[in-house]
Amino acid sequence: MSGNAGSLNFIMEHSKFKFTNIAHKNHVFCSPIDSFKLDRLLKIIQLKPDSKVIDIGSGKSEILIRLVELYNITAYGVDLNKTWLNEAKENARKRIPEGKLSLFEMDIKDFDYQHNSFDLAICTGSTHAYGSYIRALEEMKKLGKEGGYLLLAEGFWKKEPDEGYLNFLGTDTTEFTPLEGLLNIADNAGLITLYSCISNIDDFDYYEGLYKFSMEKYFHENPNDPDNKWMKERIRNWNDAYYKWGRDTLGFGLFLFQI
Repeated sequence: MSGNAGSLNFIMEHSKFKFTNIAHKNHVFCSPIDSFKLDRLLKIIQLKPDSKVIDIGSGKSEILIRLVELYNITAYGVDLNKTWLNEAKENARKRIPEGKLSLFEMDIKDFDYQHNSFDLAICTGSTHAYGSYIRALEEMKKLGKEGGYLLLAEGFWKKEPDEGYLNFLGTDTTEFTPLEGLLNIADNAGLITLYSCISNIDDFDYYEGLYKFSMEKYFHENPNDPDNKWMKERIRNWNDAYYKWGRDTLGFGLFLFQI
């Protein structure tokens, strides 16, 4: 199969997510999460084989697959991106026993579950599925057992954002809060902060660099794609904005809470 055909089949499987599927094709995690830091955190949690874990916005389900490899738990992933779900199924087939990971292509509001039934509930960079970080904490508490864990990842302002950056993003300062604000919100929601892992500049540079690399590679291999014009404008403007503003302004953290 030619590079052209292979790339197009991969992307067009779910065209709604075309841009993000191309941009994240080579990412293990679809957020600036460092693999070593994540593995260290997962080992701290110390789940048991009978534990049940759910990931909201599970993407490629790499965290769930690693948890099954580490603890032999039973895992559930919920996401709307069919391409990522299919990739997760293929990775799971190669790495973990059959039946340990169940994946659902649906909105979380349509997912039928028993309240307080999970030992660990995860949402890494997908709190928008609930509408906001605060709402995500409130709703995810309903997923977890008393004494269980929530693992959330969220962006935050490292400093006051430049007006030009806010205009570029099409948002205002309420889009994120400073790091302390994220922890205060969790505290007010009745959660206990156990552990935090903050992405550094290297983590962001790798994530953003691979994001742009994957897009530019796609343009080179698929020069006749009619969507290239708007996608080129989008990725190149985004990359410029990252180095002009985002690199020094936007942070990202992975937080472990106890319910």
